[in-house]
Amino acid sequence: MIIAQQKRKENIIEYILYMMQIQDLIRACSFNINIIEEKLINNYQVAENEKQKIKEWYSDLIISMQKEKLQETGYLNSCKKIIDDLNILHKTIISEKQNIKYAEVYLWAKNNILAYKDKSKSNTENEVEICINALYGLLLLRLKNVEINPETKEAMQTISNLMGLLANHYHQNNN
Repeated sequence: MIIAQQKRKENIIEYILYMMQIQDLIRACSFNINIIEEKLINNYQVAENEKQKIKEWYSDLIISMQKEKLQETGYLNSCKKIIDDLNILHKTIISEKQNIKYAEVYLWAKNNILAYKDKSKSNTENEVEICINALYGLLLLRLKNVEINPETKEAMQTISNLMGLLANHYHQNNN
C-alpha cells in the first residue's frame, strides 16, 4: 500500500508493474489474507496501525481480484484503465509530431515491441500493454536470476526508455 501510493505518484509504469507483482503474490498466497499477513505484512517495519491499513489494502485487492475473476491470470480493471489511458496518451504524442524526442524513442522501440508481441503471441493492439507485459516478463526473469542475453537487454532498454518518457508525460498531464 505504502509503496503502491508512492509509485503511483512518482512513476505510473512502475506502479502498474508493482501492482502486477502484488497480484501475483496474492495468487501465490492462494488469496489467503492470513498467509499474506504472515509472509508479507509482518515484515513491514511500520507501526501496528499501519500494518492494519496494509492488511485492509491487501484484503480489498483480494476481494477485487475475486470479483473480477483474476484467480489465475490477468490484472485488475483499475490497472487496465490506466494502461488504456496511457495508450491513448502514447498515440496522441505520436500523432502530434511536435515531440521529436518521443517519436525517436518510439521508432527505436517499435520493432522490439512488435517482436515481443509476436513471441508472446499477444492478441492486443495496445502497444503500452505489450510494453508493460514485456517489462514485467523481464522483471520476473531477473527475480529468478535467469541469464538475459545482450540482445534482449538492448531490446528491453528501448522499451523501458519509451515507457519512461510516457510516464513523464503522464505525470505532467496529471499533476
